[in-house]
Amino acid sequence: MISEISQNILISVIIPFYGNADIKRLEIVKYSIDLQRNIRVELIVSNSDGIKPPITAPKVINKGIKNSNGTFLYISDSDISFPSQNYFSSLLNLITKSKNLVFKRPPMRRLLIEDFLKFHNLVQYEGYMKALNYLNFSEDYIVKFDDHPKNIKVFKKSENGRIKTFIASEQDFTSYLSESSNIGKEPKFFNQERHCGGTFLRKEHAIEVGNYCEEFISWGCWDADFQWKLAETFDLKQIPYKSDYEVIHLDHPKWYFDKLKWELDKNLQFDRRKLGAENCILNDRN
Repeated sequence: MISEISQNILISVIIPFYGNADIKRLEIVKYSIDLQRNIRVELIVSNSDGIKPPITAPKVINKGIKNSNGTFLYISDSDISFPSQNYFSSLLNLITKSKNLVFKRPPMRRLLIEDFLKFHNLVQYEGYMKALNYLNFSEDYIVKFDDHPKNIKVFKKSENGRIKTFIASEQDFTSYLSESSNIGKEPKFFNQERHCGGTFLRKEHAIEVGNYCEEFISWGCWDADFQWKLAETFDLKQIPYKSDYEVIHLDHPKWYFDKLKWELDKNLQFDRRKLGAENCILNDRN
C-alpha cells in the first residue's frame, strides 16, 4: 500500500560524477533510480564545475547537497545500482519512524568487471529490470551470469574494533598476494559487503553536522567521517541486511587509489576523532 508520506516527500539522490568516472555505469544507475516505485525521487548528478582545485569528492557531494530540493538525501556513487524498485520507499518508511534516525551502509553485491559489458548491453537492449533477470543472485555477496562461473574470496578482518567482511575476486586476491608492496593498498583489491558511502538522512541533519569535511583528499575516509559526525549527533543505524535493501556495485578498476593520499586521510580522520565531533562540526560549518 502506498503511504501518503511516500507520495508527498521528495528524496534527493546525490551522486558525485567527475574526473574519469564511467558514463556507462552512471547510465545503469540512472535507470535503476528512474524505475523506483511509490516515491518521489530526484537525481542530482553533481560534477566539478565551479569547484576550485583540488577537486575532491567531499566538495562535489557538498555541491550536490546545496543544489538538492529534497527533504531527505541519499548519498550514493556512480557505480551503485538498485535492484529493488521499492528501495527508496522502503527506506523512507524506516526513517520516518523517528525524527532522529539516520541510516548508513546498505548490503552490497558485486557485479565483477568481466560481466559488466554483457550486463550493460542487456540493459541497453532489454531495459534494466529485464537485464536483472539474467543475473543469478543465489550466491552471497555477488551477482553473476550462469554461463560465467565466478570464484571469490570472502574473509573477515578486524578494523577499528569491528569485524568487517571483505570480498575479493579470485583474480584480485591473487594479484594482491603476488607483491609484498601491495600491503597497505587493500582498498584497491577488496570490497566490503556493504556500500560504505551509502547514507540516508534528512537534509537538515546533513546541514546541522556541517555536511562533508572538505579537507579529505583521497578515497573513502570522508564517508566514515560524515557518518561518525552523524552517529555522535543523531541515531545512526545500519540499513537492514535484507534483500529489499541490497545494492549492486558495478565493479571497475581502481587505478585512482593512492596509498600516500589514503594514509594522509587516515591520519586526518584520527586527528578529527581526537578533536571530537562537536569541534569538527563547528569547523566544517565555517
